[in-house]
Amino acid sequence: MRGRCGRNCYASNECVEGVEGIADLIIRSPIKQSTGEIVMETEVGVVTGGTRMVKRGIAEVENNEFHKFKANANITKKESQLRMDQIEQTWKLEVIGIKDLMTEYQEDKALEAFQKSLTVNSEGRCVVGWPWKNQEITPAEGYGLALGRLRSTIRRLKRSPELLECYDEYFKNLLEEGVIEKIKNQNETSRISYLPHQAVVTPQKSTTKLRVVFDASAKMNEGPSLNECLYKGPVMLPLLIGILLRARQGRYLVIADVEKAFLQVSLKQEDRDVTRFLWLKDKSKEAIKENLVIFRFTRVPFGVVSSPFLLAAVIRHLLSEENSELSKEIAENLYVDNVVLTSESEAESTKKAKEAKELFKKIKMQLREFHANHDININNEQEMTDKTKVKLLGIEWNTSKDKFIWNWKIPQGGLQTKRQILQFYAAIYDPLGLLSPIILPWKILIQDLWKKDASERAVGLAVYARRSSSMTCKPQLIYGKTRLIPKRESRKLSVSIPRLELLAVTLGIRALEFIRQEIEVRKTYLWSDSACALHWLRKPPVGSRYISNRIDEVRRCKGIEFHHVRSTDNPADKASRGLLPEKLKDDLLWWNGPSWLWEQKENWPEDKIMQESVISVCMNMGLLAEEEIQSPEVITLIDVTRFSSLLKLTKTILYVLRFIAKISKDKIKNLKDFSRDKFTYKEYEKTTQLLVRMAQSSITQKEIEHWGLRKDQNGIWRCVGRLRRMMPQIEDFPYFIKKGKLAELIVKYYHENSFHASVHYTWTKMRQRYWIPHGRAYIKKNIEKDL
Repeated sequence: MRGRCGRNCYASNECVEGVEGIADLIIRSPIKQSTGEIVMETEVGVVTGGTRMVKRGIAEVENNEFHKFKANANITKKESQLRMDQIEQTWKLEVIGIKDLMTEYQEDKALEAFQKSLTVNSEGRCVVGWPWKNQEITPAEGYGLALGRLRSTIRRLKRSPELLECYDEYFKNLLEEGVIEKIKNQNETSRISYLPHQAVVTPQKSTTKLRVVFDASAKMNEGPSLNECLYKGPVMLPLLIGILLRARQGRYLVIADVEKAFLQVSLKQEDRDVTRFLWLKDKSKEAIKENLVIFRFTRVPFGVVSSPFLLAAVIRHLLSEENSELSKEIAENLYVDNVVLTSESEAESTKKAKEAKELFKKIKMQLREFHANHDININNEQEMTDKTKVKLLGIEWNTSKDKFIWNWKIPQGGLQTKRQILQFYAAIYDPLGLLSPIILPWKILIQDLWKKDASERAVGLAVYARRSSSMTCKPQLIYGKTRLIPKRESRKLSVSIPRLELLAVTLGIRALEFIRQEIEVRKTYLWSDSACALHWLRKPPVGSRYISNRIDEVRRCKGIEFHHVRSTDNPADKASRGLLPEKLKDDLLWWNGPSWLWEQKENWPEDKIMQESVISVCMNMGLLAEEEIQSPEVITLIDVTRFSSLLKLTKTILYVLRFIAKISKDKIKNLKDFSRDKFTYKEYEKTTQLLVRMAQSSITQKEIEHWGLRKDQNGIWRCVGRLRRMMPQIEDFPYFIKKGKLAELIVKYYHENSFHASVHYTWTKMRQRYWIPHGRAYIKKNIEKDL
């Protein structure tokens, strides 16, 4: 099902298979999902089919689907397009919680395979097998590819004889440690696969400067690679940002790593031959058949797609068996082979480090290269290094000063191409967002260079944690983030700045929810300099689905106090506007927050959002919720059902209003236009408005949201609908009239005044002033009733 169409390009083919053909392809029993779909593992991959329950209105109906098979052809995008897709992720909306249809199914299968294969050998070491997608599947042997890659690697290594010596010594050490073994019988199993390998040199590392990397994804024409035959398995690692947050929470910090972590888990005997690789008997000679030796791994090698999952699953399993407070802390703060421990005293820190070392010895693993922000003594003095600058999960950490350090080098001659700018931006590693004000200008520059929607405005947030004591509180920046708003998104927002401020509040809520899940927090506060956004949280505006959705998300988060902060005291403005590195370095507002945040809560400035002046500002801007515009109290002056003509009803109410205006001692403002002379247009218009308000007194919130209603300056609901961009003035929209007696009189009036014209003509004339739900059908029904 794969056809070659040119270099680096494969044709993608699809086929529709009949019912009689499906049975021959199914490998395992089908699994029925909650949606009604059936998931099947077949010879050509995972297939979905069956029926899907689809909601249409109130009832659920079956949506019948046929079985569709799609071969996993290797479709290689053009490099430029692939790079463009990656670059666009810089300013696209973050997508959270979206999974592929089969991801959960594959993760369950990987866990099931791990649990079935897990055993403990006589040495006390865990033994696992590969999580095969299919027990009958066989990866391509790849001997020729492995030999070709070996010869290429040897040519490169011979240019640096010391690297070739290290490469050879590396394999000798693995052989002595029992990590690899020589092949005695080359045909002892049906599954055989050879892994190409190459050298990766990292001179700055203090431990393993040369690492041998195996390529289990190497593409071969004769069949699938080893990685294509295995389940990747679920990600069982804690979130890296969560570990960094917890690392900054404690007063004292110790880090260490597991020595050759992947090579500490044994591999089942029957699964070892798919990890074969070639090396030289004599490194000084050429890579010919007589000079080749075949090895295979007895442990889980790095480079196989399932290896991270198997390592994490084994460590989690062994730590759960210990069931101690320390094992739980390690499980929460272990990222691949990096262990992070925090404490509140030096003695506790030293004790944890020693106990962690002994704990890993029990599970046949070795903790090494301890670093701490204080003097610490482990059993072996050599395990503590003298380096003051080390990496903490990718961030440079000065242990003597207990500070993070970021260094960038701009190439000589500056950044002159888009590629150079993108490479420089990608090198800025800041998972906690502490450098958000610096990174924001680079994001905007990249967005402009790629000729996409430039950002009209960015939103930013900054999160601070503080330890309260009887006298002072010390706040410290622990997390920051910026978001670019594309033009296409800004155009969707009719009032851009207040809604973007509300978006910033929503992002702040998400950040606080994440932090509360990762570290223990007693009280949570959210500050915003947008008075209007905070007022919307109290009383949302009517008819705006965008605002309603944001507010609903905010209100679902409990235990957060909202406060207003002046713009001059808002550190998040640094992130949303950007700063140069030399200015950010000494900016106390960004690193420690407003000065009053150091004091107790009772000394914080007065919350301006509670004052009436702020509410009046929102009203003057036209941004306040429509409920705040008080409508005159509606009194039912007359029974509408007694009238058969809209004109008679209007005149009757007009006379009543004239009478009220005449007998009232104090002139009523709304009735000053009523006189004893002939009827005027103003009198007729105000009478009509009163009639409409009387009819609208029973409108519900659901109707307001459903029909997209908005109030005008007189407190009358008008139907805006999809024409809001065509007519900027609210007075240009028709009055909303619910079905009832008044609606019948209006239909009758327009039908008679159009000389009993058609339904379409009557509806066209009437909706210029009045809008009735399902107007055509309602007009037709009333006309037929009159006939």
